[in-house]
Amino acid sequence: MVRRSTLLVVALTSWVLARASVPHAWGERPPVAAAATQTVEVQLQEQTYQPPLIRVRPGDTILFRNRDPYVHAVTLIHHEAILDQGFIEPLQTLAFVVPKDVPPGEYPLGCNIHITMRGTIMVGPGP
Repeated sequence: MVRRSTLLVVALTSWVLARASVPHAWGERPPVAAAATQTVEVQLQEQTYQPPLIRVRPGDTILFRNRDPYVHAVTLIHHEAILDQGFIEPLQTLAFVVPKDVPPGEYPLGCNIHITMRGTIMVGPGP
């Protein structure tokens, strides 16, 4: 009886391990884990965006930290409906969550106060 129980446990364990390691063998797709969002920090310093190229995906958060002693106005040029947050006071931080429905692509970033202050937000494909 003990031998039969042991064989049953070994067979069942082997079946479970085989199914876990080769899920497509039964015509199923492996479960897809939700992609984790990330937080990217951008420094507004000396009238520049650091880094000037910001790579994100929909759902990610961009923290704009104003390190200058004067106000900035972060906006996406020609895409103000997506990001036009008004003013960021000196030493303040603006948190911007990239909307889930923003299509992938490059979005020029500017400051409505300092016209030479430029950067780019590159949105990659969503999860």
